This record gives sequence, C-alpha cells and structure tokens, in this order.
Amino acid sequence: MDNILSIYADNWDAMIVELEHLRQEMAHPKPSVVSEEKEPFYDKLCQWAGVDFEEQHDHIVALTDTVMRIILDAMSIPNLWTKPTDVEALRGNLGTTLRFSGILELKQNSETIVSELVKLAKSNESVLRRGA
Repeated sequence: MDNILSIYADNWDAMIVELEHLRQEMAHPKPSVVSEEKEPFYDKLCQWAGVDFEEQHDHIVALTDTVMRIILDAMSIPNLWTKPTDVEALRGNLGTTLRFSGILELKQNSETIVSELVKLAKSNESVLRRGA
C-alpha cells in the first residue's frame, strides 16, 4: 500500500484504481505459491515488478529462489549484520541479480529494492534460519 501511495501521490484517479485492485486482492487472496519464509520476498518482487499473479509467475518464483539462496548463503556468516563489508557484498549480489533479471522495473529500481530485501532478511532472520 505504501508503494501505491508513493507512486500515485499526484494522480488520485490512478491511486483509487490501484487501491481498489489491492482491496480485491485482499478479499480474494492468491493461493500460496512459495513457502512461508519466501512469501514476503516473493510479494516484494511482484510488487516492484508490477506483475499480477499470472504474469511472469514462473520467472518471479525462480528469481525469489535465487534471492533466497543469496540471502541464506550470506546469513551463514556469523554475525552478518555487524559486518558492513559482508552486508555490502550481500547487497551487491542482490543488486546484480535484480539488474540481470530481465524485468525492467526491477533493474531500474534495484537499489531501493535491495534495501527493502535486506531489511526483510534482517527482520525475518530467525524465520529464515528455521526454514533453511
């Protein structure tokens, strides 16, 4: 929702359409396509890519798997979040993955998306470690 509000801040008509679409999605949730620990990452990539459930579904699922593998590999480093060099390496690997994903929106917004993915990884670390 925050993304809709920021993207359509100057276009009320488009914002209303997007918010109605979001309301409909919430009323009729999509079936689970990825595991619980991957879902926030999948949703974030879909949101930024501007795709619906059917559009590029397989591509986003594969991209989510790649992102998760990169994050879990980085999280194998003890005390990752206290090591700026290792966190920057994680950010670089995620950025490269997004830039070469073949999805223009992810390429154009890779720095912002990487920041959000790293925040998600850090805040969901315990869930990710359990699922790994």
